[in-house]
Amino acid sequence: MTDILRERGTRIGTATAYRNVQMMASQGELDVIHVNGEALYRECSDQHHHHHIVCHGCGRTIEIEIPGLEQWIDKAAKQLKYQTIAHELEIFDLCPKCAAKHAVEPPLSVGTSPKDGPRTTPDDTGRRRSNK
Repeated sequence: MTDILRERGTRIGTATAYRNVQMMASQGELDVIHVNGEALYRECSDQHHHHHIVCHGCGRTIEIEIPGLEQWIDKAAKQLKYQTIAHELEIFDLCPKCAAKHAVEPPLSVGTSPKDGPRTTPDDTGRRRSNK
């Protein structure tokens, strides 16, 4: 970003550029997506509440709508006696290009079992536990 600005004749320090980007994110002008330990800033074309699917390989991000998700979150929070203040959802996967590059096999679905292995399901902490 700073290189582009400098090429256009704007004198700006890297720290100043990042402070401005962080300020824009805190004001809701930019979205922040965390990938591989880095914060990526982007301007979303859609200003209403939405979610993202992010390629873990190249960072390509797509805005997605998930029908019924907001109602499900509210219902789950009420059942657990929580009051929903806010939520964020970013799905991390590999885009088709990166998946082909890495020849990644699709992950197992919850409730399926690998050949000759125990069935696993996520427990309430998100860790996997054996059903054996």
